[in-house]
Amino acid sequence: MSSAITEGADGWLAKTVSPASEIIQLVIYTANTVDAGDTVAIDLSKYGMQTPLAIFGNSHTAAGELETEAPTVSVSGTTMTITVIGGTDDDTRSWVITGLGYGITWTALT
Repeated sequence: MSSAITEGADGWLAKTVSPASEIIQLVIYTANTVDAGDTVAIDLSKYGMQTPLAIFGNSHTAAGELETEAPTVSVSGTTMTITVIGGTDDDTRSWVITGLGYGITWTALT
């Protein structure tokens, strides 16, 4: 049975790891109760991210294994929704999201 994972209530933490306002890296780390099919909605603007560029995901199993996962992702406005792919239940998940911040400026290549 899938469910929504919410910040704080389900133990997920978000941390912006790059202080620059141009390129933002956001790390999401959940409790070990996340199941396949669960979803998490993240308001990227809350962390200064304007445009997501990439996501890298992992599953941390109860057996101590670290497995790469490619979650299903959709973006609407400033909200990114991550759906945990099929696999094992009751694992800790982590995602690293890289994107453009609101302070980015572009210059033409010459």
